[in-house]
Amino acid sequence: MLKKVLIAVVALAVVAAAAWFFGRSYIVQYNQDWLSEYAADAVAKDDSEALWECLTPAMQEESLRAGGNDVKNARQLILKEMKDYAAECDIDPEELVNNPDLRSKFANRLKSKSVFVKVNGKWYLGKKD
Repeated sequence: MLKKVLIAVVALAVVAAAAWFFGRSYIVQYNQDWLSEYAADAVAKDDSEALWECLTPAMQEESLRAGGNDVKNARQLILKEMKDYAAECDIDPEELVNNPDLRSKFANRLKSKSVFVKVNGKWYLGKKD
């Protein structure tokens, strides 16, 4: 019995270590709730790289074209669009960083507006390829 418990604990530790090593983005896209929270956190923290990971490949390509094929510029454009969207939802993007309730409200707004699509079993921001 102890051996089975030990094996289960080790397996859980390996999964947790893999999740930490590869980052949350590899896990987050399997659940729409997690993705909406991750995207809201990315907007709050001005993390354009994390927000970029949330986009469908089609949205990334479209954003790259709009950003002059400059990844950094394309990421910043997406971040700006999401902040503008927060403002349209009567959410001050500058207040997101210090207000978890407001981030939760923004995440819920993202879910309710159906800005997510499921591609190959994963959730993304944007439209299908």
